[in-house]
Amino acid sequence: MVENDVERGIYHTLLEPCKGVYKEKMSKFLSFVLPVESKEDIKEQLNFFHKEYHDARHICYAYILGADSSQSYSTDDGEPSGTAGKPILTQLYSTGITNIF
Repeated sequence: MVENDVERGIYHTLLEPCKGVYKEKMSKFLSFVLPVESKEDIKEQLNFFHKEYHDARHICYAYILGADSSQSYSTDDGEPSGTAGKPILTQLYSTGITNIF
């Protein structure tokens, strides 16, 4: 039987957090992608973002966890259904990396 990378526990993830800013008309959109190891890490980061950006109208996000990318989630956080979280998750999957938020 041939081992694949997942069976050996090998996967691709981020080394460090990244940030982006996009401005459109009078709006400013911040984007972040962070390496995480667990749902607890994600909760901690969400708490930080809610405190740091308390005036943000929406904090839309997605995550992928596990060497085999078996756990994922996305939310639109009040934006029209399917317009924020799912596109974020789709982009995360397109990178082929995991343990990202």
